Amino acid sequence: MAKKQKGSKNQDKARIKVATLQEHIANQRMDFHNKVSDILTRQYDTMITEDLNVSGMMKNHNLARSISDAGWSSFFTMLKTKALSRGKNIIEIGTFDPSSKMCSGCGHIYALKLSERTWTCPECHTRHDREWNRINKHKEIWSHKDRSTHGQ
Repeated sequence: MAKKQKGSKNQDKARIKVATLQEHIANQRMDFHNKVSDILTRQYDTMITEDLNVSGMMKNHNLARSISDAGWSSFFTMLKTKALSRGKNIIEIGTFDPSSKMCSGCGHIYALKLSERTWTCPECHTRHDREWNRINKHKEIWSHKDRSTHGQ
């Protein structure tokens, strides 16, 4: 459009062409979000999501375009809406929640480096895998959550 003369019919045609293409891409994204959120809410009673630091992730220039094109906010909004309408549970975990550092046995928070995949709790001497401990901690949080708060 930059090469088109201002106010010309060709500029109008180019503007309409770009707008049509952008609308098509937005419709494809919404359709994908709709289908994925529908599958997830039909298949699972409880979903755990993490509050993502999208602006921090955008600083990685290799992934920035893919991250911005994904439309995370609209997907999570659609997922929450469908879960609420179907009586399903959505649990949001904070970005900096220490769940992989916190012992699922005793609750002790261990100073864990990102490179460490397994660790032993100094309090109860339980050996943990970083990811399995996080999953166990989230299961524990959900099991203690009041069951009457469906969809919240």
